[in-house]
Amino acid sequence: MEKITLAVIEPTHNTYGRNRITVLLEGGQEEVVGHYFTDELKFTEKEFIGLTYSEAIDLLTKRDLAYLRS
Repeated sequence: MEKITLAVIEPTHNTYGRNRITVLLEGGQEEVVGHYFTDELKFTEKEFIGLTYSEAIDLLTKRDLAYLRS
C-alpha cells in the first residue's frame, strides 16, 4: 500500500466552515480523503503523513463518528 507523502487541508469554496483533505500518495496520485466541518472536527496535515489512503479515510470516519456520538 502506498503511503501519504503530503496532505493539504483547505477550505472548500462553496461551503463556509467546511474543509477538504487532499493527499498525495507515494506513486504521485492525488486523492481527496474527504470533507469536514471546522466547528465539529479538527485535523492537521501531519496526522495524515505516513498513513495509507484507507487509513486516512478510517481516521476521518472514526473522528466523525466519535463527534456524532458525543
